[in-house]
Amino acid sequence: MIKLLGIVLILISTFSTGMAMVGGVRATLDQTRALQSLLQLMHSEIQCHMTPLPDIFAQGAKTISGPIGELCGQIANAFQKGDPQTFYYAIQSSIGAVPKLLLPRSAQGVFLELAKSLGRYDLDSQLTAITHAQERLERIYITLESEREGRCRSYGAVCACAGLCFLIIVI
Repeated sequence: MIKLLGIVLILISTFSTGMAMVGGVRATLDQTRALQSLLQLMHSEIQCHMTPLPDIFAQGAKTISGPIGELCGQIANAFQKGDPQTFYYAIQSSIGAVPKLLLPRSAQGVFLELAKSLGRYDLDSQLTAITHAQERLERIYITLESEREGRCRSYGAVCACAGLCFLIIVI
């Protein structure tokens, strides 16, 4: 009876681990898409209304849910306090402050690279930088989407194999 209970617990734990890993892949895709939405918001607000960047991030915190919305809130709060010297510093420090942020390093790099040009150049240059960042994020998203199915299958197979190994040890 104890062996049967151990087998069931092992199978449940490896299955839930696999599901958590698959959930992480989906969260990465969702957050990359949300970052694209933020860049679209930035582009629209700068182009049509000439909204200051701290206000754009405050608006992003209200309109974008999840970790990207929380990131926007962190950036807006940093500027409200008057802490950062540049947008790059504000964004860089805020990325580390959001615990559930699962953006891939490449997407973070695109956002940080964009931050170097925000608020430093004229309006057209900022809009061009945002457009360039949007294009790069779209390529990253397409790559992540194409790898999603294979990664999810791999994570499922690894967890199933781990469960079988534990079962062999227990039996």
